[in-house]
Amino acid sequence: MTSSAPPTPVPAPSQVYLLSPAFPKYVTCDIEFRDPTEKLWPNFFYGKPAGNGSIKNDPANPAGAFALICDQQAQKNGDQSRRVLGELLKPGGSNTVALTIARLGPAAAPAGVKPKDKSTFFATATGELQMFGRRLPINAVAEITPTPAGKGDEKNATLRVRMSFEIKAADLGLKNLGGGTIKVTASLNAYAPALPKP
Repeated sequence: MTSSAPPTPVPAPSQVYLLSPAFPKYVTCDIEFRDPTEKLWPNFFYGKPAGNGSIKNDPANPAGAFALICDQQAQKNGDQSRRVLGELLKPGGSNTVALTIARLGPAAAPAGVKPKDKSTFFATATGELQMFGRRLPINAVAEITPTPAGKGDEKNATLRVRMSFEIKAADLGLKNLGGGTIKVTASLNAYAPALPKP
């Protein structure tokens, strides 16, 4: 006679997932900046939510608001002159990027995008990017994928969120891109409150 483990509890479709600087202890978000022409190297920043936020797992009517503080810069001690944000970075110093999303709303999948996971849905994300004393309004489409709870560190069900948008290099005072654009991608996790065991 064989026995099977009970199925992993999965939050309801309308479950609200939470973001918090207190959980988990490790970094849960990152923001990357890339030169679309690939002439300059990218920059990467890591961090955590700035405070408590939330995202509703509802493909028809997603909602939520949150803020991220990415104050850990990858390869900050290397040569920054060849990187997309090199003109602005303080070598070895503190460089912080903040992203605030004030509102999520329903959105269709972008043209040509076919997510691998059938549970993936999309949402508009309206907010502001704050860096180097500048505040840039953003409008992006977020790709959101619900993920069941795991047996390791991810003991809570998770919403994996990824959003991309472009900003003008000139809006940051950058000259090395000759009036071009920078592709920004933000990735983050939101967690469902722990569910009772079946």
